[in-house]
Amino acid sequence: MASKRDQFLTACRNAKLDTVRWGLGAGGQNPGTRDDDGYTAIMITARSNKHKALQMLLDNCRRARMREPIDYVDGQGDEETALMMAAREGHREACDELLYAGANAKMKCARGMTAADHARKAGHDALARRIDRGGDSSEEEEESASEDEGGIEGETSTQRSKRKKKELEALERRGEKKIGKGKGQDEDDGDDSDDGERGGKAPEPKWPETAQAMESQAKEVAIIRDKKDVEVDPALFYVKSVNNLKLNLGVSFVKLSPDISRLSGLLTLIISGNGLIELPESMGKLKNLKVLEAENNKLTALPKSLADCKNLEILRVSRNKIKSLAPLEHANNLVTLVADDNKLTTLDDFNVEAKSRIVTLSARMNQIEEAPADIHQCTLLAEIFLKQNKIEDLPGEWGELKEKKVREIELEGNPIADPKVRKMMDKSANFVKELLTYLRKNGKKSAGKKKKLAKVVDDDDEEDEAPAPAAAAPASKTQPKAEVQADDETESENEEELEARMAKMNKKEREKFKRKLAEERQAKAAKEAERKRREQDAAARARLEAAKHMHEEEDVDGESDIDSDDEMAILARKKGKKPAGFLYAMTDEQRAEAEKVEADRLLKIELAKQAEEDAKKAAEERVALELAAKVSGVKLTGEGVYGWQYTGGQFKSIKVPALPKGAKGPCVELEIPKIIVGKLIGAKGATIKEVQDRSKAMVSIDETKGASGNSLLRVRGDESAMESARMLMNNALAGKRR
Repeated sequence: MASKRDQFLTACRNAKLDTVRWGLGAGGQNPGTRDDDGYTAIMITARSNKHKALQMLLDNCRRARMREPIDYVDGQGDEETALMMAAREGHREACDELLYAGANAKMKCARGMTAADHARKAGHDALARRIDRGGDSSEEEEESASEDEGGIEGETSTQRSKRKKKELEALERRGEKKIGKGKGQDEDDGDDSDDGERGGKAPEPKWPETAQAMESQAKEVAIIRDKKDVEVDPALFYVKSVNNLKLNLGVSFVKLSPDISRLSGLLTLIISGNGLIELPESMGKLKNLKVLEAENNKLTALPKSLADCKNLEILRVSRNKIKSLAPLEHANNLVTLVADDNKLTTLDDFNVEAKSRIVTLSARMNQIEEAPADIHQCTLLAEIFLKQNKIEDLPGEWGELKEKKVREIELEGNPIADPKVRKMMDKSANFVKELLTYLRKNGKKSAGKKKKLAKVVDDDDEEDEAPAPAAAAPASKTQPKAEVQADDETESENEEELEARMAKMNKKEREKFKRKLAEERQAKAAKEAERKRREQDAAARARLEAAKHMHEEEDVDGESDIDSDDEMAILARKKGKKPAGFLYAMTDEQRAEAEKVEADRLLKIELAKQAEEDAKKAAEERVALELAAKVSGVKLTGEGVYGWQYTGGQFKSIKVPALPKGAKGPCVELEIPKIIVGKLIGAKGATIKEVQDRSKAMVSIDETKGASGNSLLRVRGDESAMESARMLMNNALAGKRR
């Protein structure tokens, strides 16, 4: 059976978009995943002109804010990028997608050639000029296209219509949709209803950055000023070529002009680190907006029109004063929402169950009291960050989340009531899997059931604190029975619902539900036993109170002057009899002594239990340390364990304090420059295979992790195998072969 990686790469080669989407989500793959020959998924789709699949991969890079895979070089040693490969093959669509995504057209391969040079050498001169322009069509091409109604020689009218439609789609993605029909006609944003509002001559630019952007018709504009500007240069909103805008003007910038809607082609708007107190409602007219970042401002609310931005995928509004996410109720295309450090008290108004595409949900450091129950309906959800809120209970619906998809859940800093969940948070190395499994088996899903159970507990507590007299005992028994009967109805309703759902499930899921039903019945039986015990205790307390009351009345009337410790009472106790009309009771001194003895007994039991738990814990820790030492073959204490360091272009062995956190067995883990990855992989992956075969160590390189410009290298095995791998890698970096 093919691995997930092979399935993903095969789907990229054949442009199977559903499988590509699955690989990027549940499959755990990324656009930088390489095949055995060292080609990434982006390279595979670019050189075969599978531009739909390529567009999906590039969109994933944008959503994840990860641009490095776009310019990865091959593992063949030629140091070619995906853009160079597409240019050499003459694939205009693939080149346009790569350039639009921000591919570096100035990079050079090992032979010193750029992507345009590769296209020119292969005879694709028009494509080379297009790459030099950054993917834009020249005026000559547009004029010739408008004059030549026949289009390409031999092209039918249907083919010509499809070609023009694709060109218009490409222009829309760049925010440059052309509406004019004739030569010399002005271009507009395509919104006829706003012609009056958007018309007029652009004002003179006040900022040099604006003047430069207008002159060059820039697509990306980043303005960072610290001159206490209170508003944006109005001329900036007339630079309609801008699709990526970043404004950082400082705390004096408190209000964004409604003229922001003039930038109809805007895809990314970053306005973090200012003093904004509100956003204009006109932002709803930014129909192409995909990324909005407004962190570290003073926003108290989001504009209601934000739901009209149907393409909005990434929203970051951390460190503000936002109290509600209601404006996002219909923003169902969100992929990432980060609303940390605000004043949110609930996520119910967010309508999370409708966010079918959401991957990351982060609302740390708020005042949220209840975790959203319908979060399990978000099938692509991978990250849930809700730490430092006021959440006490987790809904049982979370158990329906798939642990294979959910990578991380943060709940630290919440007053979680369940001690088992708290223990998982503190000690579990696989928290997500354990939590979801526990909630699947033990989580409470019915809010009504929870309230009824809480009412029963409250009534029982009151009964313990103030026992009813003997005459009221029957009434106290009747009330819990009625409540238990209502609870039985709730339980039966839940079982019927589960049975109905079981009929629609496969065999594996059906078995899980059967186990769950058995556990619920067991919990119900335990609850019934606890109720009966409480009733018996209440009846015993009532009898004791009645006897005590009778004894006090006899003392008052003088009908009994027998001391509790006289000879008659002692003889009666020895013979197992009670004096007629008398119930023996201890004196205050005897009662105090008995309570002391009982307290000492309970203390001894508690101390013995604590000592047993401490001994068990110490034994488990000792066994874990011995097992780790046995598996790794090295000592975990003392001077340190075997590790690596990359310095001076070579891997050197050093001593490190301990193994990497979470590693299973001995493992070397360090960051290496991306520039040496190609040498370590080698042509068609030959070098890394040779290192593994000869050293018997497992070697892997993750190009998605590590700091900027770095990749993460992992080498796993015993110390001798890792040392052999180190020397083989040094030889590969030096260009030597044994």
